[in-house]
Amino acid sequence: MSNFGEGIRVAENNVSIINNTIRTAVDSGIYILSSNNVISGNRISSNLYGVYIDAVSDLYYYTRGVLGVSYYAKIDQGKINHNNITNNIINSASYGVYLVGTVYNTTIINNNITTNAAVGIVENITDPFSNNIKKTMLLMVFF
Repeated sequence: MSNFGEGIRVAENNVSIINNTIRTAVDSGIYILSSNNVISGNRISSNLYGVYIDAVSDLYYYTRGVLGVSYYAKIDQGKINHNNITNNIINSASYGVYLVGTVYNTTIINNNITTNAAVGIVENITDPFSNNIKKTMLLMVFF
């Protein structure tokens, strides 16, 4: 995938994103709105966030009603659980990994993150102690 909006957007649970090369010019490389996903072995290059896990934004899906009228229905996300981000190479002009909202039990291990931001992994969440962040190499490059 290359340069078109978000590289990969996931709104379903239990999705594996494995061994991809993703380049985005403007948006996030991988944008997650769901739980129990595996992000592993990817090469992600982004001018925004490498991986963005979002439990704040409203999530809508397109459906057809009883009378055949199509409309968007809102899903209440609640909280996002058990996403695993492992063994990725992330190059980002902004943050490498960004967690926002009620995100719990996220594992971020053995990633190589290069970023121009002051922080490679941001936890803008309600309970940062529930996450497991280990053995991730962070390299900040400032221009």
